[in-house]
Amino acid sequence: MPRVRELQVTASAIADLIDAGQFVTAERALRDIRERTPLARVLQAEIEIYFSRLREAERVLDEVAAEAKDVEVAARYAMARGELSYWLYRYEEAEEHFQIALHFYKFLGNTFRQAVALYNLGRLERQRAHFEEAERRCHRALEYIENDHTLRADVFRGLIWFNLGVCRFEQGELKRAEAFYTKAAEILEIREEGKRYYGLALNGLGGLYLYMGRYAEAVSVLSQARCIFEALGSAHDLEHVSNNMALALIWLGRYEEAEPLLQESFELAQKIGNVKGASTFLTSFAELYVGRGELEAAYVYGRQALECAELARNEFEKGRALVQLGRVALLKGRYYESEKALRQALEIGERLKSREVEVPACLYLAELMLAVQPMKAREWLARAERLLAEYPHAWLRAEFERIRQRLEAGRIRVEGEQFIVDGTRLPKWYEAKEALEIFLIRKALEQTGNNLTRAGELLGTTRVHIQKKKKQYGL
Repeated sequence: MPRVRELQVTASAIADLIDAGQFVTAERALRDIRERTPLARVLQAEIEIYFSRLREAERVLDEVAAEAKDVEVAARYAMARGELSYWLYRYEEAEEHFQIALHFYKFLGNTFRQAVALYNLGRLERQRAHFEEAERRCHRALEYIENDHTLRADVFRGLIWFNLGVCRFEQGELKRAEAFYTKAAEILEIREEGKRYYGLALNGLGGLYLYMGRYAEAVSVLSQARCIFEALGSAHDLEHVSNNMALALIWLGRYEEAEPLLQESFELAQKIGNVKGASTFLTSFAELYVGRGELEAAYVYGRQALECAELARNEFEKGRALVQLGRVALLKGRYYESEKALRQALEIGERLKSREVEVPACLYLAELMLAVQPMKAREWLARAERLLAEYPHAWLRAEFERIRQRLEAGRIRVEGEQFIVDGTRLPKWYEAKEALEIFLIRKALEQTGNNLTRAGELLGTTRVHIQKKKKQYGL
């Protein structure tokens, strides 16, 4: 009996090492335990998950499932099983196990592990693009460890800050995302032993630099993260860091270097069954081929990205794929198809409060309107400009300037109360007619307080005609 008791104490110490992010030491210590208790085997599975050895982790958990009868072991088992399901993209299954673990730890009165369960449930909500709920759960987890100043609590805070950074980043709040990522990286670099979580924070920070137009810094930081993940053999993390590096290279115009990285990301996603990730990487492929001017290839990848996003039931990725499809259709002159895709993307962006989807949807709708309804282009561009004021995305800002210059070079423009036509570059008849009708009807409605009958009289036409044009132009 004393020997069994000694083994339990040793397993408990290993659990403390794991909670404190000391996975390398924990793995070495676990080798010294000769008799494999249920707790020791659950801890082994946790270590396997950290090092992305998911098949081995699943085998161990399957073997120990029937023996995890003690409440503390069952709680730890449920959390490990949830973590495995998370990395295998079985999110409903993961949620079920995390909820079970949360109830167990409430029963045991273990505040720290309750916080971990809440954080894990928050990660799931983030993956589903439910950012507000994800942040709420993460902040609750922080409250649970507010007075805990141990090593494990420090590492855990780093993880929470990283995930809060991801939420803010995907909602387009880049300054707040940078603050969270920086805090996470600073603490995880010092406190975490295996450095996987530190690599994740670096990947987040590199992705942020990418969006801020600091491409050289992005490549440098992402290279560090990539080295960490290669050393650990973490396929799940490599796929994302390779995609971010590829985007930096695409926006630098270095397409030949970007393509193999995207191919690596996509193949890894296929290998591990990451459907959401596959959608992300296919959207990046579409970006690559738009940059090269190969629109047919860009369209094919955009369609595949949309299919994967729908399969993964991820609205955020669906919105991104729709933006690319709308953009490609616009470049190909398929205006109806373009508008349909961009308006769908806009609706998703508004619903998710995601500027990463909403801003490009507005921008390309503005560019589309230059071709079909020039007077509406300015409205869409103004909306994009308002959004960009709080979302300093360098690439989209450059797109905004490009479209603005096209708009300003137009043959027709409105300045204050004046309708101006450039007599040296006459517009097409339909374009001038439409623009003038919109201008006149809008001004008449303003001057008559939106009274259709009086507006018709002012313009020498009927109420029915004004109503018809108002509906036609969406005034």
